[in-house]
Amino acid sequence: QNSHSFLNSHNKSKNDLITFKNYLNFSRPVSSILAHQVLAINRASERGVITVKIHLSPQVQHNCATFVSQKYFSTVNRIHWNFVMLAFDDAWKRLLDPHLVRSIRHKLTTSAQDASLDVFTENLRRLLMTAPLRNPFSLANDSIVNNDSDIGMISSASGAPGDRLPVVGLDPGWCNGCKWAACDPHGNVLGTGILWPPHT
Repeated sequence: QNSHSFLNSHNKSKNDLITFKNYLNFSRPVSSILAHQVLAINRASERGVITVKIHLSPQVQHNCATFVSQKYFSTVNRIHWNFVMLAFDDAWKRLLDPHLVRSIRHKLTTSAQDASLDVFTENLRRLLMTAPLRNPFSLANDSIVNNDSDIGMISSASGAPGDRLPVVGLDPGWCNGCKWAACDPHGNVLGTGILWPPHT
């Protein structure tokens, strides 16, 4: 009955972190929660921003009690039924419910991690299979003008049409800065660094 289970998060931090603002007082059926949401909730929980609870539907306990009564009550004297049900209620609260919750949480995390790896693998495959960036073919009447001031600069002007080009990659970021890296046409790293955007 996982579809009737809900995952709730409650804010425990006085400072609402912007990063996890979407997961404060968050509630969602287990069957419809997305992989990236599970991973984000786990990170927020590890940092102490939220606490996570999974509430099982009362129907789950009812079904379990029905199974127990059908399997074992036939051998129990009627005068002992109340005692047996009290024992079942105690076992449910102390053992069965926590065990099911841990199992659901573990299954959610494992599935989310597998999905994340699949996405990362596909993105990496596309990057590795990307053809080298090449200098465009100019029109017949185009001419390339090199100035003395361009010496030492990364430019496609010094290459022939079809040649591989140098590449500058940017990883945008605000709090941790924009990382950059420059490579020559052969993939050798020319330099790396961090650009800090101005704060307004």
